Amino acid sequence: MFDAIIFKNAIGPGPLIDVGALAEAMIFYGRVGIVGNTATILDLLARVSPSVVLSLLRDRRLEFYYLTDQIGVSATPCRDRMDRHNLVRVSSPDHTIETAAYKTFLEAAGDTSQARIGARQFTKLLSNLDHAQFDQESILQALSDHNASAASVGLLLQEVVPSFSQPPDLHFSVHRESQELCVDTNIDIKTAKSYVAVLSGIERDLKTILKDCPDHFTFKSVSEGLIDIRDSQTAGVVAFARGTPFATMTAGTLSVARQRVKVNAQQLDQNRATIEQLDRRLWPAAHGRRSAQQ
Repeated sequence: MFDAIIFKNAIGPGPLIDVGALAEAMIFYGRVGIVGNTATILDLLARVSPSVVLSLLRDRRLEFYYLTDQIGVSATPCRDRMDRHNLVRVSSPDHTIETAAYKTFLEAAGDTSQARIGARQFTKLLSNLDHAQFDQESILQALSDHNASAASVGLLLQEVVPSFSQPPDLHFSVHRESQELCVDTNIDIKTAKSYVAVLSGIERDLKTILKDCPDHFTFKSVSEGLIDIRDSQTAGVVAFARGTPFATMTAGTLSVARQRVKVNAQQLDQNRATIEQLDRRLWPAAHGRRSAQQ
């Protein structure tokens, strides 16, 4: 058996905590913990019975560390392209264990006398956690490798906003100036934020509609109904221009409007896999019949 594992809020669309992975972790790890906030509690209690969560906490099979603050970045625009940034801690009296835990448990379990007893016990079993001892120096040391930082940021953008077009020569470096941090990058941050805002808005709207009209959907949670489709780039443009499906298109240099355009084999394979995944999601029965025939 392994020693311990900690779960944190997932990035992107879907549930904040993977309940399936959480259940598996309880089999293979001696200690299983969750670091989260009010949204994490709401998400967990919506998909796992409050009485089950309370029992796991009582038996010390699960630990929950409630974040009483959040780390943020305050930015000061400057005339040069490197804005000045400061790390700040943000907290609210509405988001403490005493106020949030009790309320969220009652919302999930129902406002009954038994639920109120459970809510009080639930509140006592959570542990406070904050960023008072946050080691900023270790972060700066890790960011001193500019190539590694650029690669990490590129992967993060790909995960959070897959449809955002990254610069082909992406660079991202962090410099220390007095007590402030300066970021030098060619990423269009404003555009990236716009992508995040749009995608988050769509997810929120879908959650609301799913809650109000569940009979209109074939899936039970938003994560089951979402799929990330990245920009098909050159392969998509060529496929559209030639009227050729990804399934039958070949890689290499192809003719488009009297121009020779190169289609990358790896990108084409990724597009085929994406269409296959979309096909499975839209027509699961038909796809199952085709698989059986093969």
